[in-house]
Amino acid sequence: MPRPAYRLLDAGGKEIASGNGEPALSDDGFTLLPEGDAALRWPLTAVVGVSAADFRLSLALEDGGTLTIERLGPVLGDLLGALVEKRNEVWERGLLYRGVGLVDAFPCEWQRSDGPVRAELRVYQDRVSLLPSTGDPTGLPLALVSAIDFDEATWQIAVRPASGPPLVLGKLRQRATEARDLLQRQLADLRARTAEQLGQLLAGVDGLRLQALARLMPDGVAARRADVEAAAPGAWARIEAAVAGQGDRAAAYRWLAERSPADEVRAGVRLQRPAEDEESGDGPDEAPAVQAATAGDGAAGDEEPATEEAQQGASPWLTWFLCPLRPELCGGATVLASEVTSEGGHATYLFRLHPDDGTPAQVAARVNLAMLALGFRRQPIYQTSGDPAADRWAFALRHRPELRWLRERFIGRAIHRDPESWQRRVEALSGGGGR
Repeated sequence: MPRPAYRLLDAGGKEIASGNGEPALSDDGFTLLPEGDAALRWPLTAVVGVSAADFRLSLALEDGGTLTIERLGPVLGDLLGALVEKRNEVWERGLLYRGVGLVDAFPCEWQRSDGPVRAELRVYQDRVSLLPSTGDPTGLPLALVSAIDFDEATWQIAVRPASGPPLVLGKLRQRATEARDLLQRQLADLRARTAEQLGQLLAGVDGLRLQALARLMPDGVAARRADVEAAAPGAWARIEAAVAGQGDRAAAYRWLAERSPADEVRAGVRLQRPAEDEESGDGPDEAPAVQAATAGDGAAGDEEPATEEAQQGASPWLTWFLCPLRPELCGGATVLASEVTSEGGHATYLFRLHPDDGTPAQVAARVNLAMLALGFRRQPIYQTSGDPAADRWAFALRHRPELRWLRERFIGRAIHRDPESWQRRVEALSGGGGR
């Protein structure tokens, strides 16, 4: 049988290499072994498309090039299946769709916008992901799912987010109702956990109001003040107090909130989940500095010194807020201030929005999605290509529009060294300053 033959084309379609060669696959890379020459290897993160036809395997590469391998014969099917499976594993993790604690997985057909495609539905404790036979994985935090619908006529499941199109799944065969029941149960469990957690924070609030709040702010989603007050009158003040903290931090929050439309301020709370840090290998990104703070107003790259409170122990709560500063205070620009307030080191992150970014609700939905995807880490937002750890997030930023959207609007961070330098930094950035 003839040996496999390959052709490597550049982005313009020009042939840059060809000959006979054997393919080889590892957990994170695809290798071509040309006759009498050095191996050619591509990480699976650089394989942006896979297709096969007429005993020919084609790999679309991130640089725009194409690798085709012919005369693979009967091994093509096994090679294609293994390649798609391993690429999906790498991309699911790299795109931050992998959740905490896999509960179950189901073969299905994903009704994608470009047509149906075979896929694997993975249900985690905190999110769902879809690994397709062609194309890229996708996923959704359960916190952003508004409903799990089931069409008895088509036996299709629709996972409906609060904003955006649903994930429609079919051909689950005998496991259709099992998958539906599991998804509904996971969503109900997440809301029940949220209600229980909020009950600890809001002692005395009755069950119906906690249930309404759990639908508004599941698993740390930042909810609008007006909506919180409508769902549970009096609850906002206590949530706000938990988010704002004490002392200078509370004063800084009040300073931002007073400069924002009152009903548009948003806050999110949830109990910390150490398992997330264990899964990701990453802890808080605003770690307390070991040495004294240097001069300056909080330029990116500087760390915030630890407060006495932070040194005594981390909060059991993850708390954060979104304050849309009024344009007249920001040189006419729409600026969003955000901060995770529950860690040992703190900084306020500022984003300049574009005129076509949508309504405040649409902007908040995008920020919520990005922060949940990142597990509330901020390194991907502020680290640039010169930072040693930037490569860790580069793949997700290239391929996930919502993360790129947030990163592109980031204008800088103001670190809480002291109230005066923090305020100067916020005013400089929101008034049109640079990073």
